[in-house]
Amino acid sequence: MMLQVANTLFYICCFLVAIVSNGENMNISKNEDNSLDYEIYVNEIIRNFAREMRQKYNLYSKADGGRMPHDVEEIEMDFIFYQKVNIEQARELEVMVTEGFVKCINAHEKIRPFLREYPFTYKRALVSIVFYDSNNNYWMGHSVDFVFNIRGEIFYKTFDPQTKKFCLLHKEPYEKSLEIVRNKNNAIP
Repeated sequence: MMLQVANTLFYICCFLVAIVSNGENMNISKNEDNSLDYEIYVNEIIRNFAREMRQKYNLYSKADGGRMPHDVEEIEMDFIFYQKVNIEQARELEVMVTEGFVKCINAHEKIRPFLREYPFTYKRALVSIVFYDSNNNYWMGHSVDFVFNIRGEIFYKTFDPQTKKFCLLHKEPYEKSLEIVRNKNNAIP
């Protein structure tokens, strides 16, 4: 009888250790660096921004993520747009969405203490957009199939069906793209 009680207590202790360990790995327990807080705030920002982009530009949120080892270093959002576009149209959409994303991040007061830098900039708010037809296929041709910003540059790519790879159509510094869009629209402060 005593052996059964000891075995039962042993299994209960192992079970509790496993739960606590698993909870720490899943950020279920409260962390000393409040990482759970900034993950919640990032998710709020992403969810609200995805809804806004759907209403404003008919963009569909495809994926999101970022780099958040101890603070919010980068936040990334990927969108789908069901329309054929050229470089000028892709530029305008990429810049408008990126600038809106930066504004949304910086406006969220609770995330500010966790941002790697404040104000957050386009260098850390990464946006990519794929352009599909109604059957979720790339347009493949002289149109832009994929646009994204990384390391301070915007890349415009098209999908080559023969090689099954993206080919670079054009790239330019983000600042130049921003200036072009500002001059055209006067809509971006």
